[in-house]
Amino acid sequence: MPEGATCSPDQPFGPTPTPTSTPGAALEMLIHVDPIRVSRGGQVTVTIIVQEPPPPGGTPVPGPAGIPCSYTAYDRALNPIASGGPSPTGPNGRVSWTFTVPPDAALSDYATNTHGRVTPACQGLTARGSARLEIVE
Repeated sequence: MPEGATCSPDQPFGPTPTPTSTPGAALEMLIHVDPIRVSRGGQVTVTIIVQEPPPPGGTPVPGPAGIPCSYTAYDRALNPIASGGPSPTGPNGRVSWTFTVPPDAALSDYATNTHGRVTPACQGLTARGSARLEIVE
């Protein structure tokens, strides 16, 4: 045994472990657009929902209040037509905005199946998609 070494169980070996913070629950971000099909000049409500993913067959748990979220809406030509936020989620993990589709927004093209989109963004979360927005006459 090297000099100064001991086998005493009272002597710690190596670094003393320190507690680490445990990560919070995984959160997912969903976006809801109502209505999906809207005329120029019509109003659209955008709702972003932050929640814990539900277990198989279970119910989702609302995310925490206070997460800053925003959105950007685009027409078929990918011109930005509206945006909102950042605004904090409420106690139910949701935040909503309403916008009016401008009169010059590019219309959906059903022949090529190209439409507008509404993209969500929330601080600390990754958006994995967007909601379809059909702009019609």
